[in-house]
Amino acid sequence: MASVLQVATIKDQGGNANAIEIANSSANVTINNLTSSTGFPAGHVLQVLHFQDTETNGLDASWTNLYEKSITLKSASSDVFITFQVTYQLPAAQGFGYRIYRNNSATVTTSHTAVWTINPDDGSNGTYTTYIGSGQHNNNLTATAKDTLSGFSVGNTLYYGLFFRIYNNAGSAVQIPVQSNAGNGAFVMQLMEVQK
Repeated sequence: MASVLQVATIKDQGGNANAIEIANSSANVTINNLTSSTGFPAGHVLQVLHFQDTETNGLDASWTNLYEKSITLKSASSDVFITFQVTYQLPAAQGFGYRIYRNNSATVTTSHTAVWTINPDDGSNGTYTTYIGSGQHNNNLTATAKDTLSGFSVGNTLYYGLFFRIYNNAGSAVQIPVQSNAGNGAFVMQLMEVQK
């Protein structure tokens, strides 16, 4: 007859509840509701949030927060990966740049923590992460950035804003996402928390 051991907490000899080890490697052990305090391995995915919306925006020469989403941390020792996809339309000799900023409250601005700001820049016209020399260009931009976190606790909520600006302010309009006959274009974002 199988027996069940039921306890509220198991602690090691020092009184710690976060250092439990199974000595018998052949033991069949199932652990439910494992949390970061019990020791997730580095690289373990703690959560993935997926967001998808339809809209259309025109760009100007200012860095503008076009899309902002949040994630509530499940670990005090984790990083967040930000992946996004957006449809866009570029007329001839036009382009745009993008940046990602983070804040611990809503309404992220460029004065908050920079997560990704690497864009080619020609000085006079500005950034051109994506650029077309001639003709018209319709496509999808997909990018991933890593936010290396420190000083946060379980339950902290982080807000990530996607910022865009036009390359040539004197040029034609850029649409992000692009308007189509079927409706507005797609903005997609995933926020993934990974254990350090």
